Amino acid sequence: MATNRLNTLLQMDGDTSIVSLPINKLDFLENSPFKIYDGEKKSNLIESIKDNGIMIPIIVTPIENSRGRYTILSGANRVDAATKLNIEEVQAIVKTDLTEDEYNLIVVETNLFNRSIDDMLPSELAKSLFIRQRSMRQQGKRNDLASGRVCQNSEDNVTMYQRLNEEYKLSERNIRNYIRLTYLCNELLDYVDNGIISLTAGFDLSYLKQEEQNSLANLIKEKNYKISMNIAQKLKQLSADTKDIIDVKSILEESLIKPEKTSNVIKIQIKDVKDYIKEEDLPKAKSIIVEALKLYYEMSS
Repeated sequence: MATNRLNTLLQMDGDTSIVSLPINKLDFLENSPFKIYDGEKKSNLIESIKDNGIMIPIIVTPIENSRGRYTILSGANRVDAATKLNIEEVQAIVKTDLTEDEYNLIVVETNLFNRSIDDMLPSELAKSLFIRQRSMRQQGKRNDLASGRVCQNSEDNVTMYQRLNEEYKLSERNIRNYIRLTYLCNELLDYVDNGIISLTAGFDLSYLKQEEQNSLANLIKEKNYKISMNIAQKLKQLSADTKDIIDVKSILEESLIKPEKTSNVIKIQIKDVKDYIKEEDLPKAKSIIVEALKLYYEMSS
């Protein structure tokens, strides 16, 4: 299905052309759902382009009033790798007069076409699902304008989630949970991507108010706090119970910083006192030690 939609979006019609563009005229998409590769992925891509060149054209759209600059809709990683190899020009499909829906769908669909969702970071999958969901809702509104009814009842939503399930092979629950991640602030979403916060904890933390999320992100950064699923659930519940901003720091300190335990027992091994207490007196060693301590403190005072 992704291939069919992609072919429709990229059909070679009057508004589409392939040209050679200078890399220094290309701008990366702001707030892209997809991050630039790093580590082994980036190294492998650089080696592939070094050996074979860029085999698939990137996709761009002109930036209005920019004197020949373009936004990269698909191929940001290829452009990044080409830059590292000092390649000056790339082949590009130029798409013009795009609606916002078409613009976003090209960004999402080309990534789905080029890689599995298993290769996506949680934030990438979350934003992709969010964009697809929003697109479907917009299509529902446009298709129903004649009747004056907006397609957003429960039956429409079931159909929408069924379609997303077919495209992404995820259950409705997982789809909803991933979309919830888009409510996380960027810092917390990065922590989910990096495994510092688990997916399950991230779902719960997405319900925190924005100020609470920012406070939590700063505390994790400053104090290296570990946020368990139980703590995330506690923060979610406390935030839901009040309209005010909860004191995230106090809640974390109460949950994470446990007071040192004091012991009411003093343990003394026999070997430590055998030179002072006769073997036959061991049964009454406790009383002897107590009397010895009394005498010691009386003499000390």
